Amino acid sequence: MNEEEEEQQWFESLFQSQVGCDIVFKVKCESFKAHKVILAARSPVFIAQFFGHVGDPCLEEVVVEKIEPFIFKAMLLFIYSGKLPDIYEVMGSIHVCSFTVMVQHLLAAADLYNLDRLKMLCESKLCEEINTETVATTLALAEQHHCPQLKTICLKFIANPTNLGAVVQSKAFLHLKEGCPSMLLELLETFASVDDNSGQKLSRKRSSSSIYGQDLANGGAAEAANPNGGRKSILQSVSSTLKSYETVCQYE
Repeated sequence: MNEEEEEQQWFESLFQSQVGCDIVFKVKCESFKAHKVILAARSPVFIAQFFGHVGDPCLEEVVVEKIEPFIFKAMLLFIYSGKLPDIYEVMGSIHVCSFTVMVQHLLAAADLYNLDRLKMLCESKLCEEINTETVATTLALAEQHHCPQLKTICLKFIANPTNLGAVVQSKAFLHLKEGCPSMLLELLETFASVDDNSGQKLSRKRSSSSIYGQDLANGGAAEAANPNGGRKSILQSVSSTLKSYETVCQYE
């Protein structure tokens, strides 16, 4: 074990032991004790809350309403250890949600508290976990929390004809279409980009655990085999939705 790992382990043990804690977070039905100075060293939000001009260094209790307890605990573990915690260990024996959903919530918490490194780690994990069931919710999350790289990966995944049919039939995509119609314009642009490159082979190696290496060049062959399939349907749907969106905007 090197010096950095020993330091991480020491801070994690400090959190678990609760020795010297000077702040308590009430998160729904659970409570978490922590050290203000350690939290402030990681997050500018905590600096402002405890030591800023309008902060209160004597504050002893904070009520947290927008985050689930196990998500907040995972965030605290990162603050103390500097690494992404074992998600399943944080959830314990009761798995209240899937791995992907938990990481999505953890990303949102990281953005709320300006924990850039945690946010980056969550983005990386979500890129690895993208599939036809999760991509729409992950895309909405990427848009809401300003994750351009994750957003691009999601758009390219959806634009791949191999994935398109299953994605557009999901409930999550329906919610995305209704809640963020402007996103469909970017999806159309991605379609066009895929078309422009459909005859070119990508030189990057594909990885079985990551969507980063997805070979979109196969899209041209898939579409040729099924020219009247999901791609045509989604283009019509996207165009129709955009027209409706533009009409609404004219009257606003």
